[in-house]
Amino acid sequence: MRTLLLIPLLLASLSVSAADSFLEKVKESVSGITPVDATEWYKKGDTNFAEYEGDYRGFKQTIKVAVKTGEIHIKSEVAENDLVKDMDVFMRDTTQRCHLVLRDVILPAEKLEAVADWDNDKSDGFEFMDAKTVSEVARNEAIHGTPNKNIYGWDISIRRESGKTSCSAIKG
Repeated sequence: MRTLLLIPLLLASLSVSAADSFLEKVKESVSGITPVDATEWYKKGDTNFAEYEGDYRGFKQTIKVAVKTGEIHIKSEVAENDLVKDMDVFMRDTTQRCHLVLRDVILPAEKLEAVADWDNDKSDGFEFMDAKTVSEVARNEAIHGTPNKNIYGWDISIRRESGKTSCSAIKG
C-alpha cells in the first residue's frame, strides 16, 4: 500500500524536475545569446520571465523572454527613438537570436551536435525563419502568412515588422 502512495509522488517530482531542466536549458541558451543572465529571471504564476532594456549590438532595445512548461516566447523591440537605424540589421540579429535559442532548446543533443559541427552541412530545420530584409519579410508574409513549422513536436512561429521581432515555440 505504501508503494502505491509513493508512485504519484515520484511521478510528480519527475515532472517538476523535467520542467526545471527545461527552464535551465532556456536560461543557459538565452544568457549565451543575449545580455540577459540567469539572475534576471523572475516567476509570476506558472510563467518565468526575463527582461532586458538597454544598448545591445548597436541598438537601444527591449528583450523579453517568457517560459512555462512546453512554451517559449521571445520578443525583441527597438526603442522608438532608435528607429532611424538599419532595421534590416536589427531584424537579422533578432531572427538569429530566435533561431539559436529555439534550436538549442528544441533539438535533441545528438542533432544539435551534428548541426553545430563546422565540418557538417546538415540543416537544423530552422531556415524557414531566415530573411535578409524587412521588405522581403513583409512580402513573404503577405503571400504565405506568418512563417511557422513543426520541429520535433514543437510549433514554431516568427513574426517580424520594422523594429520588432517575436517568436514562439509551443509543444504540440
